[in-house]
Amino acid sequence: DSDLDAYSYGCLSASEREGLWYFFSPSTGGNVGFTITPNDLSDDYDFAIWGPLGSAECSPDSSPLRCSYAAPSGTTGLNYTATDASEGPSGDKWVDDIAVSAGEVYILYVSNWSQSGIAFALDWDLRNGASLDCTVLPIELLDFQAQARGEVVDLLWSTATETDNAWFEVQRSADGEHYQTIATVPGAGTSLERRDYVIQDIDPLQGVSYYRLEQVDHDGSSSYSPVRSVRLLGDHQNMLVYPNPATDVLHIAMPHPGAVSVMAEVLDMSGRTVLQVTPGSGASDLELTVPVEALGPAPYFIRILDAQGRSIGQAPFIRR
Repeated sequence: DSDLDAYSYGCLSASEREGLWYFFSPSTGGNVGFTITPNDLSDDYDFAIWGPLGSAECSPDSSPLRCSYAAPSGTTGLNYTATDASEGPSGDKWVDDIAVSAGEVYILYVSNWSQSGIAFALDWDLRNGASLDCTVLPIELLDFQAQARGEVVDLLWSTATETDNAWFEVQRSADGEHYQTIATVPGAGTSLERRDYVIQDIDPLQGVSYYRLEQVDHDGSSSYSPVRSVRLLGDHQNMLVYPNPATDVLHIAMPHPGAVSVMAEVLDMSGRTVLQVTPGSGASDLELTVPVEALGPAPYFIRILDAQGRSIGQAPFIRR
């Protein structure tokens, strides 16, 4: 799935992926600028800022306050010489700084348009008395995905760090407004390592439904993840993947009437295809083996496509 939608992407593309979300809040007023420097200067990074908000909330439902979709690679950000608030592909990668007040909350989204997976540095340029509240957030959420699979919905998320994280509540809605908690998953407390979580909604709603995470801290404070929508079609076959987690190979078993030529593809958490394999054909039952030793440790989806490119089954797995 893409990270943004028609309500929020502004100058960006609705197909932005590999994005990271941040909150920042000034502890004193002034002006805020920053520079995003890719570790590989041939990478193209885009960004957007929403705010000011009264509290940290995901995901934004309005156009961004600042936005850069400039095509050139290299550094980008807010500076004190630019005069534009938003720029398209022909821009120079720099937009105007922001005048801020104490206590306001802003959302910053940074997208690796090149989808290289290579990191970047973020350096702040605070002027006219501005300072930022450096309170450590409870978690750094890398991604959250929801995928329909047969009669269940797979829910996967990953955190880069956790600080006093008590638990996650997995919440579901039929209309995108009224949510109910369907599962509670213990958090890792305090962790500086990546953590991967996978659960299933075994009794999902038919049609379109919406999922989000509420992260609850030990002091009772909480925050929400971006919302993910799922349409339950009910036309995928039952599919078994093992071992899960996998280290070198992943075995797939699924029923399918008649001989069929298939292709297996592995997708990362941003929806990007990272591996394609043509295992061959099967008869009434498909038994496939997919090598995964070249993949980095992370959660993935394995999807099976028929000769027409239609999905006939998918399932989550973890490469360890």
